[in-house]
Amino acid sequence: MTEYEYNAMRKRHCESVVQRHFHLHLPVEELLFDDIETGADSYAVLFRSGRHLYALFVDEQQRQTLSDVKSMMRSMGIKPLKVLPPHADPEYFAREAEHEFSTAYPAIKMIDPETIRFYQGYVTYAPGLVRIGEINGSIKRYVSSVPHWQTAFEYRFKRIQVS
Repeated sequence: MTEYEYNAMRKRHCESVVQRHFHLHLPVEELLFDDIETGADSYAVLFRSGRHLYALFVDEQQRQTLSDVKSMMRSMGIKPLKVLPPHADPEYFAREAEHEFSTAYPAIKMIDPETIRFYQGYVTYAPGLVRIGEINGSIKRYVSSVPHWQTAFEYRFKRIQVS
């Protein structure tokens, strides 16, 4: 398999994952970085679609939570612009957080917004898709043999907001 064929296959795979899990049509115009290790069984793919950069976080064990994705972004040096919910459901994180809380505390019926925000971190988010707002100069990857994050690529990006 040539490098061109491999890249075309990875682009199609990214597009199908995004379509299947997020119900979005994002044609992958360019794979910036592929298979960036983010943990023992997880990786990230950075790609460009239109004028936006995206990061797709995949956990092969399907145990990844929203907090995990946010932690990986911070460790990698990525600042998000928007975390995209599965199935294009804007209420997904709040609804699932409420379910997590109700499972932990079935007798409590009134839940305040701060508690909902806290429990959103425990919501399953595998795979995760984030629109990138900024990359601060380098992208780091997790090295499982040393349990440490190290610089993998030098890259700078900043999304300029136009009103």
